[in-house]
Amino acid sequence: MTVTTMPSTTIPNYQEIARRYANAWNTHDVGAIMAMHSDDTLYHLHGEAEVYRGREAVAGKFAKQLKQVPDIHFDLKSLYGSGDHFVFEAVITYSRNGQPARFDGIDLITIHDGLVVRKNSYMIKAD
Repeated sequence: MTVTTMPSTTIPNYQEIARRYANAWNTHDVGAIMAMHSDDTLYHLHGEAEVYRGREAVAGKFAKQLKQVPDIHFDLKSLYGSGDHFVFEAVITYSRNGQPARFDGIDLITIHDGLVVRKNSYMIKAD
């Protein structure tokens, strides 16, 4: 009997990718965030009509968001995933007009070859 083995492929550890990604957001470093995205990346903040496609469009949207809330911080509450995707739940805090604000957020992120190819964000204003 002949046994054939399939070549192993390395699947990036989604937990490590998720933590690096959250850290890049918390340092407000668009370059570091985008270094983790593929050229054909896609971003959709649900509740907004526009879907951003491609590295340049996504980077522009992220830069605009960070400029609007320069003190934004993501506190990771939970992380789930497997293989080519992960979901993280975070408490998002920032100031708006000098007042503290808080959202609960969930990101569904698809990765390929260690890069983010799709980011779907869902935000709910917390009490």
